[in-house]
Amino acid sequence: MPRRKPKKKRKPTVQQAKLIRYIAAGENKQTAAILAGYSPKNASQSASQALRGLHSTFPDLMDACGLTDRSLIERHLKPLLKASRTKHFAHNGRVRDTRKYTDNDTRLAALDMAFRLKGSFAPVKSQQESRAVSVLVVDLPRPIHTPDDDEIVTVSENE
Repeated sequence: MPRRKPKKKRKPTVQQAKLIRYIAAGENKQTAAILAGYSPKNASQSASQALRGLHSTFPDLMDACGLTDRSLIERHLKPLLKASRTKHFAHNGRVRDTRKYTDNDTRLAALDMAFRLKGSFAPVKSQQESRAVSVLVVDLPRPIHTPDDDEIVTVSENE
């Protein structure tokens, strides 16, 4: 069996790191790309391509920081799937009763986040706005209003 070469871990370039910093600071993609040193001609597209390239290195970054899949599941996801809330009932400033119930909102958010991180959801298709002009032609006879009458007379071409 031939040996496989281990994948080379790529680090973000200086430009990509600057791009991420500017986007994290609140700049839009186009402005962040120009500030990071990308060409202003197609800055928005350059930013999108750079971020798409970084997307593949993000799991490696998480692993390097100690956030492996196993640790995320063991330390964070499992406890969230057992989440519960305690409701306190008070009268005249004193707690009379407490009840514990499952916190389904937290459980749902934890599962949603886990599946998104794993990529189990289908990619969301965004509808792009069309800049085309659409024309609607309605073939109706125009009403003719005569000043003498309060009545509207309709004239059609077939008569």
